[in-house]
Amino acid sequence: MYDTEKRIELVKKRMHEYHRRQERRTVCRLSVLCTLLFLSLVGAMGIMQSRPINATGMYGTILLHEGAGGYVLVAV
Repeated sequence: MYDTEKRIELVKKRMHEYHRRQERRTVCRLSVLCTLLFLSLVGAMGIMQSRPINATGMYGTILLHEGAGGYVLVAV
């Protein structure tokens, strides 16, 4: 049998190993999540670029966004 100090040391060592494994799992899960997010964004960009965009219509929409129409009228 171990004395109390040795048992406490073993428990602390096991706790350290447990926390290290848990942190490693968390990092792996977050890495996978970031990779999936990156791939989905790349896929979304690919879909958006395959469609032709009407630049003049988009520009007018941006100018009229959130009440900027008055400024556009003054500028014209």
